[in-house]
Amino acid sequence: MGAKKIFKKSILSVFLVNIMIISLFTQVAFAAITWPTLQHGSSGVNVYALQYLLNNQSAGITVDGTFGPGTTTAVKNFQTSKGLTSDGIVGQNTWSKLCVTTQQGSNNNAVKAVQYLLKNKYSLSLTVDGIFGSGTYSAVVAFQKAKGLTQNGIVDLNTWNYLIGSSSQVISATTPTTPPSTTSDINNIWDSYTRDRIKKLQPKIQNDVVAFIIDAQNQGIKVRITDGFRSYAEQDALYAQGRTTSGSIVTNAKAGQSWHNFGLAIDVVEIVNGAAQYTDASYAKIAVIGKQHGFVWGGDWTSFKDKPHFEKTYSYTLSQLDARVKAGYVNSSGLVTLP
Repeated sequence: MGAKKIFKKSILSVFLVNIMIISLFTQVAFAAITWPTLQHGSSGVNVYALQYLLNNQSAGITVDGTFGPGTTTAVKNFQTSKGLTSDGIVGQNTWSKLCVTTQQGSNNNAVKAVQYLLKNKYSLSLTVDGIFGSGTYSAVVAFQKAKGLTQNGIVDLNTWNYLIGSSSQVISATTPTTPPSTTSDINNIWDSYTRDRIKKLQPKIQNDVVAFIIDAQNQGIKVRITDGFRSYAEQDALYAQGRTTSGSIVTNAKAGQSWHNFGLAIDVVEIVNGAAQYTDASYAKIAVIGKQHGFVWGGDWTSFKDKPHFEKTYSYTLSQLDARVKAGYVNSSGLVTLP
């Protein structure tokens, strides 16, 4: 056999070996991403997590850990809404659509799913309240450390995969970790107008708003805040519009009757190619994300639908905060100081 033929056979052999190695590693990589399959009749901790995640998509089902007819219907409805095969079986494709990113500042049913798994599957001490605070952050970091994941306290799809796909085990809590302030991410927001308006809101809500806007941005939706904190004088002028001044009626709230007056509400619009999108479809997309972050959406109101509007009240009441303003508990910008 000639030298050229021997050389060609050697090259071919090396090539085939490399292909086999790549194939082996690829199989190992895919094997590491194991999503459990759940269907009618399934039960246990992963079903609890599934039901919380479905409720995060407004399914409104009972969270009881049993995959019954109600859960089956909710799964099929969700699959249809996402263009998946509507078979009621929860596999990798359905999990990957259900598992939204949660992090410090999130407040929704997806956080409850994270907390339930960390508490009941991995024995970490947590309250299942849907609020992603410092305790949840520390528990997530402990879990990520135990699984060899990036320890950033953010529950992305990879962390979800390990939470749901791994077997139960006892994970020791680490020394409580101080989560980074989400407001540090404010400089990553695409729009300077939005950044400026966030800075004028109550410090209590700023992290939640940043997380909301960044989450939308990561999904390809550029959200601009058009209004945030609004003074009493500005509220009176807005209320007068369409009543005693020209224009259309845009609010039923007088001064002291809007969460804007206390820095706990925002109005938003999607921007596409530099143009504002005042359409039902656009606000519906934004609303899904806003509600996942625990905001009340004005588009759900019955008496006066306010689709650009999102608010968080943190158990305060309008009368309580109005009384504080009238008693002089305001800062130099006129923003009420929260009790």
